[in-house]
Amino acid sequence: MERADAVQAAARGGFLAAFDAKDGHLSDGQRTTRAWLVHSTRVTRGQAAEYRAVQDLAREHRPLLAGLREGHVITKSVALQVAKWTRAIPDQFRAQAEEIVIAAARAGADLRALAAICAEMR
Repeated sequence: MERADAVQAAARGGFLAAFDAKDGHLSDGQRTTRAWLVHSTRVTRGQAAEYRAVQDLAREHRPLLAGLREGHVITKSVALQVAKWTRAIPDQFRAQAEEIVIAAARAGADLRALAAICAEMR
């Protein structure tokens, strides 16, 4: 189920990134995508915040989104945690750093190992 959730989260993140880029929320009279999620899809504010976090993965953390899309590499919660850790890495190096983290996850690294890798890169 976590694998299916990871793939679904990646798809949702991509959709919401495109939706937000085109200001889709405005056509429904909402000021933000988060407000649109709450009022139009009737999810809780907390769930809308999680969806927005995955949307940020789609825009700013493409390697993590790719790992999430594969379904078996990382879970949604791991992807969001790694994104927090890699935000401290300068923009010009972040994608490469996240590629390293995803390669480690593919090789079987657990969350503790991924944390150590991120700490070392920072």
